[in-house]
Amino acid sequence: MLCVVLTGGAQALHGDVPQNRREQVMAAFRSGAFNLLVATDVAARGLDVPDVEMVIQTFLPRTAEAYIHRAGRTGRAGKAGVCLSLLNPEDRVYVQQLSRKIGRPVKLVAPPSQADLTAGAVKAVSVCVRC
Repeated sequence: MLCVVLTGGAQALHGDVPQNRREQVMAAFRSGAFNLLVATDVAARGLDVPDVEMVIQTFLPRTAEAYIHRAGRTGRAGKAGVCLSLLNPEDRVYVQQLSRKIGRPVKLVAPPSQADLTAGAVKAVSVCVRC
């Protein structure tokens, strides 16, 4: 089994984070002090951060507005971005509805294999070792 732990470059925002700490985390994220921000849906509301390259959603929003709001964190001002949503099998029905509502195709892809994950982890470690 492969276990990946994110360290050194990640911070979290959730409902129990005090406002002063939230402001510190956001200032550090905007300045590039770290490059991975993990936020609950509620904590992420109203965040305005330029240059977000990827948003990963742990569940598919049920409304087009919520999906667009979250996915819209990427690709601002003509820049490219990726929004990845993790789905349960029962969510597949919502993908077609969502695609119609937002007027863009939503691509379904299979999760990475164990070999893909291992290869990616080895590559990440080898890049980090060369730092």
